[in-house]
Amino acid sequence: MARRNEKKKKNKASKGSRQPHHISEMLPFTWDEDKQLFCDNDGKYIKMIQTFGTNLFGFKEIDQDAYMSAFQYIFSNSVGKGQIFSYEVAADVDGYIEDMEHQKSTLNVIHDEQDRIRYKILLDNQERLKYTAITREMVDRTFLFILKDDDLHRLEQRCNEVINNLNPYQKTVMMESSEMINVLYNYYHPRNNKVAERMAGECDDLMDFLYPDVIEKESHGFKRQFLRMDGLVMKIRYVSLYKKAPAMAFLSYLSSLSNVDFSLHFERAEADAIKKEVTKDLKNIRKNLDKAKPGVEEKELQLQEVQMDDVLNKMVSGSDSPVRFSVTIRLKGETIEDVESWSQEIDKKLNEVDITLRDGIYQQKEMFLHNSPICHNAVEEYMKTTTNDTLGWGYPFVFESLYDSVEVGEYTTETNVTKKIRMPSVYLGNTVQTGGVMFYDNFTKMDDRSNYNEFIVGVSGSGKTFMVMWLIYVRFALGYHQFIVDVEGKELNKLTYHLKGENINGANGRRGRINPLQVRFIIPDDENSDKDEDDKKIPLEEIYPLSEHIRFTRNFFKAYKAGSKEIELLHDSTIEDALIECYKDKDITFDTTAKTLVDEYTNDMYPVMKDLYNKLISWKKDRVDKYEKSGFEEKIYIDMEEIKIINQCIAFVKPLAVGADADIFNGHTTIDLSNKLICFNISGLNDNTDNKVLRTQYYNIMSYIWTSVISNPNRIRQQIYADELSVIMDERNVDVMLFFHNIAKRIRKYYGGLTTATQQMSDMLKKEIRSYGEAIIENSCYEFYFGMGSNDIERVEKTNALPKSEIEFIKTAKIGQCYARIGKATAMRVQISPPQHTLELFESMKS
Repeated sequence: MARRNEKKKKNKASKGSRQPHHISEMLPFTWDEDKQLFCDNDGKYIKMIQTFGTNLFGFKEIDQDAYMSAFQYIFSNSVGKGQIFSYEVAADVDGYIEDMEHQKSTLNVIHDEQDRIRYKILLDNQERLKYTAITREMVDRTFLFILKDDDLHRLEQRCNEVINNLNPYQKTVMMESSEMINVLYNYYHPRNNKVAERMAGECDDLMDFLYPDVIEKESHGFKRQFLRMDGLVMKIRYVSLYKKAPAMAFLSYLSSLSNVDFSLHFERAEADAIKKEVTKDLKNIRKNLDKAKPGVEEKELQLQEVQMDDVLNKMVSGSDSPVRFSVTIRLKGETIEDVESWSQEIDKKLNEVDITLRDGIYQQKEMFLHNSPICHNAVEEYMKTTTNDTLGWGYPFVFESLYDSVEVGEYTTETNVTKKIRMPSVYLGNTVQTGGVMFYDNFTKMDDRSNYNEFIVGVSGSGKTFMVMWLIYVRFALGYHQFIVDVEGKELNKLTYHLKGENINGANGRRGRINPLQVRFIIPDDENSDKDEDDKKIPLEEIYPLSEHIRFTRNFFKAYKAGSKEIELLHDSTIEDALIECYKDKDITFDTTAKTLVDEYTNDMYPVMKDLYNKLISWKKDRVDKYEKSGFEEKIYIDMEEIKIINQCIAFVKPLAVGADADIFNGHTTIDLSNKLICFNISGLNDNTDNKVLRTQYYNIMSYIWTSVISNPNRIRQQIYADELSVIMDERNVDVMLFFHNIAKRIRKYYGGLTTATQQMSDMLKKEIRSYGEAIIENSCYEFYFGMGSNDIERVEKTNALPKSEIEFIKTAKIGQCYARIGKATAMRVQISPPQHTLELFESMKS
């Protein structure tokens, strides 16, 4: 690459309003080819450490303290002078676009209508990612520590000390030479903002490659000083004032500003540098306190006195160390007006946390050097003195983003290159506080993410249902096998129809029925097998399913009883005995194997409710006939109580067999689970006065789905969506709630996840069933809290499950906003953002 210095030096300012600087003056460092490091003009080598942002505000107080203490310790040890730098970059979406391209290549768009729909969804998502990469709607933020030293060994030790302090809490790594080149290239070429490694390798002189085309100083009246570089207008501003008692993570309000480069220089101060200042402030506070009138002013001064006294005590005891620091930010825009407008907007934001910014008048060149990521402190007069405790409290590394990526195999390209296959993640939206992207895959396995379950709560109109729809929509394109239990019968039902899935009317047996008496069986893992984990299944001929199924029928009938005391233990036993005889009539006994049922039985060969009903009637008839034919003395020994119990059992079973509920529960199974998207619509049962039929059918459907999931021989992602779970959260349904808890605990073993959703958190946490509700939530690695009503908020506050700050957010969350917990280590406020045309599609399904 030809050198461009001469050309750059010839750039002239227009009519005196612009003053060009020599490029070399603005880059006070060189490149050491042997060491593969940058070196300042004093011969000190520069190293960079990257640390990854986290959502400190979403943590519990004890975890917040741990993160801030680790950061604080950096200023009280031998790290010495340094710089913290943060800048915004476009989110890395190329890999996700490529993942979707590969997923598209697996589809049969010519012969399969659903695959054509999948292809369109994937294509729409690709186009959206490409577009937002240009518009910078999707951004990420890089956080750096920059140190320099003339002794390379000592520099390495100092860098490792930073890494060792932070790494237990947030990922912190040493940067490679190529990565440091990228950082500097992006700073001096803010418009390009691209990975520079390949381009840098093609040039003869690395410094020539880093030089910007021109840097000009531009004046527009008094106090309006700007720089123009790379076609952009820039202004560097510094923090001139902080509140005496600043907010937690107050530096993050600066370091996470959109389209801003943040810089903080730090160094140890003299031991008594701050004691005099604190003592002076404390005297002034006490002086004002003596004059203050009782009321708000007095209380504020008393609080300030306690805080300053605490600072002084720590200084005296040696637990706090004095630190000097300064903060600058670089603003960028197309025009001066853009920069001024954004600068005013920032002032408003920072006023809320009592931080004041000022311009460095006639010092834009020095401020530019000071802000640059080269650890060059060019404006000593802007340094302030504080304690390491206060600076630690300022914790700047707050940025929320999520980049899930799960490898599912590999393939060989036409050029014989082996590439990893990754399942495309779902782009949920952006974080509310920092605008970071959220690429989400609930099948990501990490130490703190041990299952694939989701819990979603939010009142009607909060955005909860749209999120569930967006997950189903994208996962349909990704090939998940999805089962939906839909209590509302509105959007989810219509979405399934739109995607050519299978809609089953669970409230009307004429349009799809699940026979509760069809024997269900599972294929459990063989713990003693030496096969691979995926193949550890007990052979069908070793499984005897009738016992397990009888236990299911006990819970089924208990749900239908709805807590009635009229049907008690003797009735249960009688019904069970009659059931066993019904199965025996079909040549099914406790010795019948699952292999026999699979090989020899079809749906219409199992008993139905009417068979049970007729069995009980025949029993009654036998006993009544015997009674009527008996003499007086024999009648004394006939158990009339037994006949009474059989009569009551007949009355109990009758609605299921020949009565109002027979169209739902009596008859052979007529549904097919082969479609990869199946919605069971049971909204027609919502009018039932005590909801016992709704709860019973909910359980019947879930049990049938669970049998399918657990017995699926293929390693395919499976997701069950249990809408309005609060329907079954009833103290009369303890066994059913235990069944759900069991699914939540075990479904991960079968490559499946359970998504539970509810409008009423209070129904999940009411006193009588709280332990079951909490168990389901705790077994969900992914929790999404949308806007909730006051009663629900009160319930959540009592559990201490969420940080107070996030409860306050939920109280005022806008439509589509939620507090998301991703495993144990990640939490963020998210704006769920499906594409506009998809939102319009979902909106049309509401009516």
